[in-house]
Amino acid sequence: MFSTYSDLALIVILLTLVLSLAIGRNITRGSLRGIDCLLAALGFLFGLFMTVMNLVYTSNALFLLSPVIAISCILYLRYRNEFKENPRTYLLEISNRNSTILSIIWWFFISAALVTYYFSEIYTRHPLFFILVSGAVVVLGIQIITSRGLNSTKTSIFVVKILSLSLILRASAYFVSPYPIGSDPWAHREYVKYFLELGRVAVPSDFTFYYVNYPIAHLHAACTSLLASISPHDAMFLWGVILALSTIVTFLIVRMLTGNVQLALVSMLLLNFVDVQIQWSIQVLAMSFGIAIYAFIIFFALKICLKPEDRRKYIPFMLVFLGIIVWTHTISAFITLVSLLALVVGYILYEILYNQNLLSARSQNAQLLIIPLIFLAIIITYHWMDPSYPFFDKTFGGLLNSLSMEAEFLGATTLSNVHGRWEELLQPVGFCLYAFFGIIGTLYCLSHKKQAKKYFPLVVLALTLFFVRYAFPIFGMRDIIPDRWPAFAFVCFALFVGVGVFCALGLLKTKRTAIYTVAMLFFIGSFFMITDGATNHDSPLYGEEVFLKLIWTESEMNMYTHINETYDGTIIADEQTVGRPFETYLKVDGAKKYTITRDGQINKDALSQGLVIWRKSSLNRPTSCRDARYVTNLLLGDEFYHYLDNNYSCIFDVREGKCFLAAYL
Repeated sequence: MFSTYSDLALIVILLTLVLSLAIGRNITRGSLRGIDCLLAALGFLFGLFMTVMNLVYTSNALFLLSPVIAISCILYLRYRNEFKENPRTYLLEISNRNSTILSIIWWFFISAALVTYYFSEIYTRHPLFFILVSGAVVVLGIQIITSRGLNSTKTSIFVVKILSLSLILRASAYFVSPYPIGSDPWAHREYVKYFLELGRVAVPSDFTFYYVNYPIAHLHAACTSLLASISPHDAMFLWGVILALSTIVTFLIVRMLTGNVQLALVSMLLLNFVDVQIQWSIQVLAMSFGIAIYAFIIFFALKICLKPEDRRKYIPFMLVFLGIIVWTHTISAFITLVSLLALVVGYILYEILYNQNLLSARSQNAQLLIIPLIFLAIIITYHWMDPSYPFFDKTFGGLLNSLSMEAEFLGATTLSNVHGRWEELLQPVGFCLYAFFGIIGTLYCLSHKKQAKKYFPLVVLALTLFFVRYAFPIFGMRDIIPDRWPAFAFVCFALFVGVGVFCALGLLKTKRTAIYTVAMLFFIGSFFMITDGATNHDSPLYGEEVFLKLIWTESEMNMYTHINETYDGTIIADEQTVGRPFETYLKVDGAKKYTITRDGQINKDALSQGLVIWRKSSLNRPTSCRDARYVTNLLLGDEFYHYLDNNYSCIFDVREGKCFLAAYL
């Protein structure tokens, strides 16, 4: 009856309207006073508008998120007074005996997960592993929320537990293959190898020069490889470790703003199991290092604003970190610039909206951030205009071209035959759950004038970063890689998700209901985050037909190496295999990529021009192909394999992949 999820658009709209009417029937005009209520009303209208837009434009990211925005905003308006009656953590008390039992269960989950991982098949993780990890997250969340009298020792134990569980998950995915996971990490590993081989910050003339101008992360991995006598592949995992450890900064930010250690621990736990954080701890690249540096910069910025008397202590540290991030990663530096500007605008808007102070320049906090903002803008401009790699000309020129020629509202199109499948809706479920509580927490933090002064700039920051993530793709713009921005936004947004969780718990009447709710929240959220396509390439529990498999096995790599040594003709493979194993790792020139026709079908005529690489994963996983403008993911399936098998000769077979050659070549 429904071939794609877009066919459900009308039903989703009706359900959203019915729920909104049911929740908002008791809302009166008098309850709409205050900045938070105004923003909630605007958020509801925006969410409803975007839900209706599903009739003409659908994306897996916004299809569920739009009604979530509308319902969470109307729910806040309905229970606003109840939230205000519970301004602090809703403490649940359990006995020491039950707390000990929970600790034993947590260690059991950890041990069972490690055993399951050990006995999993090669290049994959057993589905039970993810269930056990999510179970451990649930137990840890319940322990934190039900803890009483958290001292420094107990707090440190919880921090260690969170990081240990987080690192187990990341290491299990990173070391599932001896080769990089994902696409870009292949190139980053080559930079580290070249720095080690050449003994200086340089690469051969036939290799892309880009990151020679941004070498901080690669120098870190090269030094680690030398000092620890480990391979570049192992040394690069330390970037993922650093990213996980940097979540302690979010703990410090939340504790500094709220004074609530439990809330800080919950925010840290949530952040460690957000898919965008996990993804860049597994598919490690310079940006992974940049996210960690970014977290420190935001912490220093808030310290300077909240304690102006200590600005002489923190401004020097902040300037050093700003210099580091500029020489680490371009997108990270640009997001930092946008974030600092958003903080300045946030403090100014607070004065206008809450204090009715039109002379917004009097905002002392905004003035304190002007110096770091100007400093960052100057060094970014200087470095990005480097004649050896003019970043402004290459990237901003492309952005301006996209704005002037390609940008079109609802103009993003795709030729993919996997777009619209039901499995796509499962990927953003975890984020939608976090967004639901994050919106409630955000509105609650803005409900009081005094507390809003601390939170309003962070709200503007998170809103700005998420706007880029979801608005730019609607216009078909991809130049500034908007899908990477949420990893930075969650550094601060985790605070509001935690506040929203505690606000929701404050509405519950019984301890049992509250514990069950916490368990469901942490299990559903973490399970969908750690198993979606971005974080789990090896053994997806759902949606394998819509997510690429960017893991190459040892047998495949041996086959590619042998082909490179013995075959002099043209090699034809999918976009990712050509770009990474062949061009980046084996330094093959002239390899061609699968191309598609205007009607979205594989261009079979081009396959006869050389040796065709076929991956077994293409039977049930999409394959990246090249169309006229972009890379498109297509599910080739059995039909493509049978075409090759019937019309070409198989000259190499390693189970995970085959090589086909036309008979007349």
